[in-house]
Amino acid sequence: MRGPFFCLLLALLGLLSGCGGEPDAALLEDYLARLARTLDSEAPAARAVELPRWPRTRALPPAAAPIRLSSAQTLALMRCGMTNALAAENTTLARVQASSQRLRQAHDTLAALRACADGEALSAAQRAEILPLLDAKAEQRRRHLFHATLGSAEFRGLLRTGRARSREIDAGLQALEALRGLALASAPGLRPPPPADWEPQLRALDVSQAGGALLARQRRLIQALEQANTLLAPAVDSLCRAGHQPPRARVLRRVFEKFYLGGVQPLWAETNRAKRRFATALADLLAVNAAVLEGEAGAGVRRYVAAAWAADSPLDTALAQVAGRHVRLWQRALESCGWRPGVPASG
Repeated sequence: MRGPFFCLLLALLGLLSGCGGEPDAALLEDYLARLARTLDSEAPAARAVELPRWPRTRALPPAAAPIRLSSAQTLALMRCGMTNALAAENTTLARVQASSQRLRQAHDTLAALRACADGEALSAAQRAEILPLLDAKAEQRRRHLFHATLGSAEFRGLLRTGRARSREIDAGLQALEALRGLALASAPGLRPPPPADWEPQLRALDVSQAGGALLARQRRLIQALEQANTLLAPAVDSLCRAGHQPPRARVLRRVFEKFYLGGVQPLWAETNRAKRRFATALADLLAVNAAVLEGEAGAGVRRYVAAAWAADSPLDTALAQVAGRHVRLWQRALESCGWRPGVPASG
């Protein structure tokens, strides 16, 4: 027989899960099991909830294409001593460098090209040969920034579906916010931070799986609250008749206070806060990369963001609806017995 210490331990675990310690799946399963046992019923099977998926790599904007120089452009660059600089960026070694490093190199080369075009070493005809290179290099810079942020393998790792703990989700959110800061510091006209500043944040993103874990948690909340609503709905109006409070009603109140208010509700609130943090950082990353994501090239990214992180996304809407119904059912159940949350039960 399970003693009071065991029950207290379970309650503490529920509180910890809501406040950021333990995985959420066990908390929700325990909550459903307690509801079902108290109501002498069986929870229905969870319905399938599909999660949005980040576009495959081949559906994302491609990496920067190398710049091919005409003979006239090569001669013009020689006047500024820049032939070797552009040639070095087209080597095999350069193409396997981290995008953050290529971004910084592209920025420096673009600045040098502008200085060359604005200088006095070139004739008007030679300057005309340099101008298309400015546009091509600016586009390269934009592509490198995208692949250092949203197009990186580490960002895809952030979105892998997993069951990360709350502290791991928080670490991933901190890394995402740091990545946003790096991206904003790499806006046109600003020299991007060095690769050493990018690498730890990208590694932290990949390890955390924070984005995928948040979406998976949202799915589990939707499923568990739908199941709980199915259990509660038939019982709420008949729980206490003529003011009589049967033992089952008192047990159900303890389930409400210890495992809903003490576990499920904080988990729901924490998930909403974390999603808002993620969506805010993601919005800034999308804005910095807006030029690369225009048109069909960014269509998959825009669809994913709308489905997963928009305030009116299907996931957010479904969770708000099912959680709102759950609150109303509990309110009816408690009021049928003359109870209100936080008010001690009478006699």
